Amino acid sequence: MTVSVDDGENNFIEKNRSENIKKITSIAKSWGINGKMTMHELGLLLVEKSSTYPVRKNLLEAFHLLYQLKASDETYPLVIIEKIITCLTLSLTHEYKLEALKILLLIAQEEKGLRNILRLQGCDATLNLLFKAEEVLKPYCLNLLIRISESLRGRIAILEYTDSPQQLLLQLQKSKKFSNLILKLITNLLGVPTARKMFNVPKFISYLSSKSDDSELNLRKQLVLWLVNLPSQNLVDHLASQYGLHDQNWSISSENK
Repeated sequence: MTVSVDDGENNFIEKNRSENIKKITSIAKSWGINGKMTMHELGLLLVEKSSTYPVRKNLLEAFHLLYQLKASDETYPLVIIEKIITCLTLSLTHEYKLEALKILLLIAQEEKGLRNILRLQGCDATLNLLFKAEEVLKPYCLNLLIRISESLRGRIAILEYTDSPQQLLLQLQKSKKFSNLILKLITNLLGVPTARKMFNVPKFISYLSSKSDDSELNLRKQLVLWLVNLPSQNLVDHLASQYGLHDQNWSISSENK
């Protein structure tokens, strides 16, 4: 008997889907949910049930499974995203919050998912967690914020959060092993012209000018330093003076005369 690679892959996907359905059915029963329903309806019922009980770890597992089981063109329910974001703000152990961050990272890969996270104040909840979190959560917070900062709306939301530039600079001092991630986030934020003034402070400039044993970190420092020093206005003239473009244009125009 011969089986094509495509058939094998399809069989694996189907088997994996069946296993996920079994898992989520078992979780649903533990929450007192029975009967036939769509995955969307099941998600809404789980949110409704969980509103009157403490959050259990299998609730977040169910939300993760629901994301994996949804069709590629299907929108992940807003009420579930809201519940996951709420988990970041509750007094839960870091295992719960870690699972919530992992799901939000998946959701944020889709543009609509990212917009919904922003709409539901997911940016503020993640920043608040980053500034207070245990070290184990920080890389997940930072990766989610980096994804958020890839959109203009996300960059503005981060910058509008109370003292976020100062807090991020403080994180550079407190969590040195995450320096590359923090600088990557700041690099994205500097795409907003007004942000350059926020980060143009002596301590940060001194940090960016210093050298470390990490060559990748040194390169990122150079990039951020260059971006911080860009003017908010007359950027074209500034770049022209930096790279001699005015002289070049003058030479070209002179030759054409």
